[in-house]
Amino acid sequence: MCALAVVELWDSVEPQSIAQLIGVVIAIDPALALPYLSNGDDLAKFGRAAARTDNRTVGDTFARQLEYPPH
Repeated sequence: MCALAVVELWDSVEPQSIAQLIGVVIAIDPALALPYLSNGDDLAKFGRAAARTDNRTVGDTFARQLEYPPH
């Protein structure tokens, strides 16, 4: 029997520490992958910045959230 937990991180959270702590499976809508990865808008524009000095883009953050699959 396998235990399953669903963990949702808000948009600006760096997922590496969480991915290292638990096993991670990611599912994305393929139709949204390219639009999100190529989105150069700042997170702050959408009220998603983690701090005032957070200058990451939607594309940067989305790519980092995809970066840590299960090992």
